[in-house]
Amino acid sequence: MGVPRGGRIVVVGGGPAAAAAAVALREIGHDGGLVIVGGEPRPPYSRPPLSKAFLSGGVEAGDLALGVADAELRTGVRAIRVDLDERRVHLADGERLPYDGLVLATGTRARRPRDPSVEVVSTIADAERVSARMARARSALVVGSGFLAYELASATHARGIETTLVIRPGALAARWGMLADVLTDRVRTAGIRLVESPGGAFGDGTAITADGRRWEADLVLAAIGAEPDVIAPEYAATGYLTDDRCRLRRTVVAAGDAATVRSPGGARRDRTWTNALAQGAAAARSLLDDDAPPYAPVPYAWTEACGTEVKIAGAPPLGVAPAVIDGDLSEGRALLQWPGGAAAVGYRIPVARLKTLAAAPAPATLEG
Repeated sequence: MGVPRGGRIVVVGGGPAAAAAAVALREIGHDGGLVIVGGEPRPPYSRPPLSKAFLSGGVEAGDLALGVADAELRTGVRAIRVDLDERRVHLADGERLPYDGLVLATGTRARRPRDPSVEVVSTIADAERVSARMARARSALVVGSGFLAYELASATHARGIETTLVIRPGALAARWGMLADVLTDRVRTAGIRLVESPGGAFGDGTAITADGRRWEADLVLAAIGAEPDVIAPEYAATGYLTDDRCRLRRTVVAAGDAATVRSPGGARRDRTWTNALAQGAAAARSLLDDDAPPYAPVPYAWTEACGTEVKIAGAPPLGVAPAVIDGDLSEGRALLQWPGGAAAVGYRIPVARLKTLAAAPAPATLEG
């Protein structure tokens, strides 16, 4: 038996992990108080579309809202600390919320450059501000080497803005292997200028690469990482390091971008939208049920660059050529499989089937 089903549960966070936890708590029988605390003035919403469809004009802010069952929403007030011994969440306005059970889904804070003219896209407010500036911009510089940087460059390009993407050589390939080449080729083919630099500086309207070249633009966007937003002092140095059931304590669970889950294969933090949803639901089960199963998902991530969607399941090994199950990479459409991983490049396939392919012995076929 976990937290009493009639007790009061507080969920701290405003993203998909918080929303998924709230919905799951109600679905599995929690009938007590349920409070969601979020520092932004909006109810929980989905963030991945911000750098994709939102900036490109495909969706509006209202389309991003997430369901939260019948939880009480406390928006626009930030949780600044939690006292795990006293079971109270301290809010920025001075209120202290008592709880019987707690879900920490506080997410991450984007690394923001000191120069306020350099934009980041982490929240709806960020995206709305950037979108307004995009409407006036003729040129854009994007600095970063991960999926988000490629998405932002694709979004500015889609709005008719001359775009330059500044990346660190080999950074994306070190994480995703040959799939990095797919994205790089796609943005180059689309007409985005790709500049490789192992270092440099950027600020108001400029980027200076390591070789001394100077690039100028009306709009500078940075995608330079994020840090866990931790409100429990005990975990300030490590982030929320949980057991294999997302628990920090019997009455406290963590989920989403700020949570690292221990498992037989090692501790793992997964900053993806699908993980936030699945982990939020798993954390909710662990809070109410001492016998909840370990959280052991098949990793899944996706991105989009200039109209080409890439979905990745499992953990494709680096330096290993994939089996091409269907399609042709040279034509921009292929289903790929490695031992322990699979990817769909411009290829329509349900997520569940892609995960099954990632877990199957390679090579496989589409039959069955």
